[in-house]
Amino acid sequence: MERKLLLFLTLITSIIINSQEVIFNESSVNNTSGLAIFENQLYVAGRFSNNIYKINLTPQNENPVVILEGIDGPSDIEISEGILYISLNSNNSNLDKIIKLDLNETNPNPVEIVSIANPDGITVYNNKIYVSSGTDIFTIDLSVNNPSPVLFLEDVTLSSATNGVCIYNNSLFATNNAIGELVKYNLNSSTPSKEIIFNNFEGRGLTVRNNKIYSTGDSPTKIFEIDPINEIFTEIAQPNIPTGWDIITNSNSIFVSNLEGGEVLKFDFANLSVENFTNKSLNLYPNPTSDFIEFSEIFQNSEIVIYDLNGRIIKKAKLKNTNKLNISDLQSGIYIIQKDRKRIGKIIKN
Repeated sequence: MERKLLLFLTLITSIIINSQEVIFNESSVNNTSGLAIFENQLYVAGRFSNNIYKINLTPQNENPVVILEGIDGPSDIEISEGILYISLNSNNSNLDKIIKLDLNETNPNPVEIVSIANPDGITVYNNKIYVSSGTDIFTIDLSVNNPSPVLFLEDVTLSSATNGVCIYNNSLFATNNAIGELVKYNLNSSTPSKEIIFNNFEGRGLTVRNNKIYSTGDSPTKIFEIDPINEIFTEIAQPNIPTGWDIITNSNSIFVSNLEGGEVLKFDFANLSVENFTNKSLNLYPNPTSDFIEFSEIFQNSEIVIYDLNGRIIKKAKLKNTNKLNISDLQSGIYIIQKDRKRIGKIIKN
């Protein structure tokens, strides 16, 4: 029975990996980074070829076209209302900047918007650019001439650098692949504070489609579907590339760039199934509670870690042959519950 199950799981994984299609593979492009889509055209940033490419998705047998060349270190790209925004993260810090290209024009020329150190992930929302720079996030007001970067959020991630950013339902989400965090800020607040959504998350690039957020990461590369309302994520595919960097979707497909190669991979949603990688759900109750929480299964030997919303470890416990944990010693508040390094959910302590 175990051998049959292993063969079945191997077959599922093989199907998911083999469902990928390489739609961009330029030998001169050693590293593909940012991705964006506009009017059935896929735009690709060549991180070290210093070019922006365009691929016609309908039909898909046309050769990629270079639409912008000789720019220094394109990292991330974003399209809003036909304007292509590009973060340039150069080896020469004096050349770090954000530029734009009006795709509505027949022969557009790049225009510098602002200089900013180490720009990486960008997104546009309410006529502002949100861009990660090191561990911080800055805003650039597109409604004014000659805007300056304004520090918006400090220490979004506590080490290395913020990789991906996106905005969903008036909240800004950001990743740090190096330490495995996905964090969220409520943009409706006058003083947004960081809420750690996942602290065991391997994602990097982020994109929004309908009511879901999609992410890709590396070591090994995976594609994740995130439910931002219920705050759970599920692995849905395993691209056969070493370093998934950015991710974008249209109505039918997911596209992933490979930073350690020149490829962009395509996955059709019809060939992906969340159920292929979904673990049995684990529930906890009562919620809220004042003393004990109970889990929907009995643990034989599991470690439970409780974090506050700032990511600080509040309590650790080993559960053996039980499904009950005493939290009466915790202060009132909201906590994140993790089992064996996998997040279960949140609990409200009265």
